Amino acid sequence: RGDLGRGIRTHSTYPVAQLFGAALSMALPLTFYLIVIAKTSMQKTLLWLVVMLMAWNNFKTGSRGPWLAMALAVFPFLFFRPTRKFVLIIALLAVSVCIIRPGVRDTLKNQYQTTMDPESAEHGSYEDRSKLMRIAYDAVSKDPGRMLWGYGLNSWLHMGFEEVWENGSIHAVVSVDNDVAGYLEAVGYVGVFILFLLLLKPAVVALRNSGKARGPDKILCLSLFASMCVFLFMTTNIAIYDWGQQGYWVFVLMALAMTYPNWARTEPFLQEAPIHH
Repeated sequence: RGDLGRGIRTHSTYPVAQLFGAALSMALPLTFYLIVIAKTSMQKTLLWLVVMLMAWNNFKTGSRGPWLAMALAVFPFLFFRPTRKFVLIIALLAVSVCIIRPGVRDTLKNQYQTTMDPESAEHGSYEDRSKLMRIAYDAVSKDPGRMLWGYGLNSWLHMGFEEVWENGSIHAVVSVDNDVAGYLEAVGYVGVFILFLLLLKPAVVALRNSGKARGPDKILCLSLFASMCVFLFMTTNIAIYDWGQQGYWVFVLMALAMTYPNWARTEPFLQEAPIHH
């Protein structure tokens, strides 16, 4: 599937490439945990092949948000010694690919340059995310009640939002590639606060548990935290919560994070468990 001059963009069973890339980025931290608890060299090798396929497929989505999300997914593991080498391995592989395959490096360079070029369609796509925030802010700012509670779910398409393109033509704004903007218009500041409090709390709990847990459980908690951080980041890039797939997924992660002390293999984080390398 090609758009904005990016050629064929893979999206698997997802409707758009951004959602597929987001799914890969959310899955990557959980794969790290599976690598840690793998018992045989064959299992570890297969899982590392999966990691490389995840990175390659994410690259083939041609989506800048998921690229950044994948970097965000591995960042927390830099601060934990047993998994720091995972990040270094991925970084080494990425650099090696850019050297061996100059086309990959050129693609990344061109993506950056076109994103920064005000005349390019990709720059417009990048700017649209902030435009959506301005549209939502202007809409709810017209009335104190709307500011608090918004206009209701699924109301965006009926609001008649329009934007003026550089050539002077006027176009309806129907795509809400920013969940923060979409929910601000729909449920106001109160609703957005409650929603993101709901999403942030389990991530904070998972991070706190990663400091208390021992052995592989520490990496499990860190993986849950990283995966939820990816989801939160992607809410600024696309309507990821509204599409359903990752919305259901993130609630599973949230449930695991919040109930971890109840089902942890290490009773209230008591004993040190070995980490398989």
